[in-house]
Amino acid sequence: MAIILPEILNVPLHDVPTMKIPQVCYGNGVERLKRILYIARRYLAKRPSAEIKQACADVLYLYRWFFEFHAQQIHTQLMQQENNNTLIEYLDLEQYIEDCVQSLKLAYLSEVDVLNALLYEQKSIVLNQIEGVKSDFSSMEFFCVLALYHASIALTKILEIEKIIDGRHMSAMIEEVYDAILEAQVAIDHARQLSTAEAPEFSSLVEDFIKESRRTVAQKGHETRYGKKYQQRRAKAILLYEKGPYRSRLEAALHLIEPIQAYSTQLGIPLLKPDSAQDTIYKWLSQHAKISTP
Repeated sequence: MAIILPEILNVPLHDVPTMKIPQVCYGNGVERLKRILYIARRYLAKRPSAEIKQACADVLYLYRWFFEFHAQQIHTQLMQQENNNTLIEYLDLEQYIEDCVQSLKLAYLSEVDVLNALLYEQKSIVLNQIEGVKSDFSSMEFFCVLALYHASIALTKILEIEKIIDGRHMSAMIEEVYDAILEAQVAIDHARQLSTAEAPEFSSLVEDFIKESRRTVAQKGHETRYGKKYQQRRAKAILLYEKGPYRSRLEAALHLIEPIQAYSTQLGIPLLKPDSAQDTIYKWLSQHAKISTP
């Protein structure tokens, strides 16, 4: 049984807008997929991963149950109609019911369609009262789960496409990706319509999506500027200062310019600007002294 990918549930929410997903789709398919993931995860923020996985198992079970339920109804209706005795006698009853179910599947093409039908067409049916359904999710939450499920299908296909050489096979797989993203979008649209006053509005979620994307980009820029190698250079300056016979931090900063520039080259990072190198090293030493002083 297919489930929601752990990668989709485990990636930190604030990292979703900048997830690394191969660009195998034309247009904005990958960006749309990220937005769907972010919104569904936000709507399900209070639900643990285990509950989301169980809800996914439930909606997949409901898809199968839906057609089995209709097959049973068709059988019961045929048997109750006395005038159909002659018809039934000449029918391959099992084949007839199977054909009827197949026609239903043309109308309800996916788990999203079936869930929508169960909620709005089968008004006498209560989802959590159906035997086999274990989740107590709201209708909105179930649609979010389906959005994550179809997003998982899309992501799985995308990762498989990277390994494909046959162009014809690749084209077919890309179509499957688009189908899955479409189903995920339809599911999240249903969730938006069902969102209550307690749930975040779609517009605010999009704003949050933009903010998180910008925050991650800024964070990566900060890591580039103040990342591991930069911290190593700063630590090197402090180490040389503590080992050297310098009378002051200012004197040390002046004498450390040359070895620190050489160490920058060794690390493969940009040199300190010549006109501010002494000030920069002095600032490092002063900050370290403040931290070290009890």
